[in-house]
Amino acid sequence: MIWINFLHIYQPPYQDKEVLKWVAKESYEYILTVLEKNPDAKITLNITGCLTEQLLGNGLSEILERIKKLIQNEQIELVGSAKFHPILPLIPEKEIVRQIELNNKINKEAFGDLYNPSGFFLPEMAYSDAVAKVIRDSGFKWIILDEISSPSRIKNKELSIKDDVKYFIKDIGLQVIFRDREISNTYVPVSIEEMLKSDKHDDQIVITATDGELYGHHHKDFDNKLEKVLQSDKLQTLTVSEYINSLNEIEQIDLRNSSWESTQEELDKDIPFALWKNPENPLHEKLWQLANIAIEAIENNSEDPDLYWAQLHLDYGLASCTFWWASAKKFHALGLESWNPEEINKGVNQLLKSIRALKNLDNKIKIDAEYLAAEVKKDVWQTHWKRLN
Repeated sequence: MIWINFLHIYQPPYQDKEVLKWVAKESYEYILTVLEKNPDAKITLNITGCLTEQLLGNGLSEILERIKKLIQNEQIELVGSAKFHPILPLIPEKEIVRQIELNNKINKEAFGDLYNPSGFFLPEMAYSDAVAKVIRDSGFKWIILDEISSPSRIKNKELSIKDDVKYFIKDIGLQVIFRDREISNTYVPVSIEEMLKSDKHDDQIVITATDGELYGHHHKDFDNKLEKVLQSDKLQTLTVSEYINSLNEIEQIDLRNSSWESTQEELDKDIPFALWKNPENPLHEKLWQLANIAIEAIENNSEDPDLYWAQLHLDYGLASCTFWWASAKKFHALGLESWNPEEINKGVNQLLKSIRALKNLDNKIKIDAEYLAAEVKKDVWQTHWKRLN
């Protein structure tokens, strides 16, 4: 069996220092230790630039040094992304380009010449053709998406994605591989272990993609399943690029707007990014009104003396977490619900600070933004207390 294991690690840019250290110890150090103990094991890793920056600024640079050694040992392949983890199809192209450049800059500073990514991770695997073109034009060669991004995968199982084909996005030219959603939504090592027991495991290729925090933080691997499967002589691990380079047959493929959390029902209703911008969610509507005021204010005040700070607060405010926590979606399989008023308000405060920071911005726009932000916060807490009754 061949396992292509893609891990994405990220913490919000305004994450509490103690939480960052807790997650780093439970998850990042755990993953690195397992790889160090198993020199044949390989992963493909996205470390978002804002996490790299936090590790550097909070005395956790040793994690980055360990990653560098594993890259040198050809056990880790790094990819590019957007520094502050925004939902790329929902922001202007200019912001997408800037976020990609910022991500490249900080990771190049941290990893030097070892950071030379050919692949790209879209935050939350939120895909659109327009974003794919920006990624291609930024020099990347491939992306990884959820299988739901391919219409044939869902609508006609006979036309499902084949493991021995190198797919190119039609009329764009960017290569794409697809994660197995069902397996990725489990604790993957347990699923891999079960497959290895099967008589058909020899020719299986399994592509998974998860948050790296799944390992050690969200899931306590008391039985050391990860290390046990990596030590199996029935399993080979490859990086994404190694896998792609092994493929010869080529096909063109159409994709649809989607994310790794999209459901077929949402796509049928043309709501591909429901966790972050759902027209049926009034709170999302107001959050994006505020975000767009900040985006437009910066666009129209490019010579403002405090543009840097306005832009930085906007970056923080556009991080996907603000909108995710406002979605109030229930994840039955995990027993979780995406609702947290404190986390929502952190994003609101950042968007408001962005607007406040601009010295040359018309006061009427600032006052309108203050009213809107206050209204959002009121709605958040009214919703919160009603939910508890």
